[in-house]
Amino acid sequence: MKTYLIMSGKGGSGKSTSAINIAYGLALKGKKVGISDSDITGSNIAFLLGMKRTDIELLDYSYIKPFVWEKHGVKLEIMGMSFMTSSHTQPMLMKGDKKRIFVREFIDKVSWGSQIGSLDYMIVDLPPGSGSEAVSIIETLKKIDGVVITTTPSRVCLIDVAKTIKLCKKLELKIVGLVVSMSHFRCDCGKKSYIFGDNGGISKFADRYNVNIISQIPIVPLANTEPLFLSDFYTDAVKKISGRW
Repeated sequence: MKTYLIMSGKGGSGKSTSAINIAYGLALKGKKVGISDSDITGSNIAFLLGMKRTDIELLDYSYIKPFVWEKHGVKLEIMGMSFMTSSHTQPMLMKGDKKRIFVREFIDKVSWGSQIGSLDYMIVDLPPGSGSEAVSIIETLKKIDGVVITTTPSRVCLIDVAKTIKLCKKLELKIVGLVVSMSHFRCDCGKKSYIFGDNGGISKFADRYNVNIISQIPIVPLANTEPLFLSDFYTDAVKKISGRW
């Protein structure tokens, strides 16, 4: 099984949306894929996929049964904190040690592959930033095949993404590339408007840090309520991960 991390510098830059669309794209290619929503205090995968809270089930040897999402003939195995809260807006009041325990449980104590067959890919949605939470998850994982980093073109977001890039390089993690959310606004007439400034800014940033831009996601209607509406824009990211670039 190959493991890919989805990271960002800030929250709200499309990290969970990217995790879903990359997993979905891989599954469309016939791969069996799981998503570990490891953003403990900002767990959004279940909400974005329209999944409701369901009681956690244990299988043999106290392993957790992953949830299955199915649509358009595609199945994904999912696990995250949002399945354990009474509502999607309930805050998680946890300190560092308890967070680390839950992170390890969602990776090591979930019976991945038990519902759809042995997994080909695991997509791990990390907390935003380059702090201790992200590092703890990285240390928990035994093998990481690559990292996709999400960002917006805004200057403030790029400052924090630079920190994430430097962290990955320091830990010798392979950076697959950048997914640029809100890259531009696409009008019904077909015209592109770069709300955050000339698109050359993100290209210069990528050149400076020697990373590839693998997907540029426009601002389009329905993206917040139906993340798979964006799936076509993640084609290149999926090809890069699956080795069919």
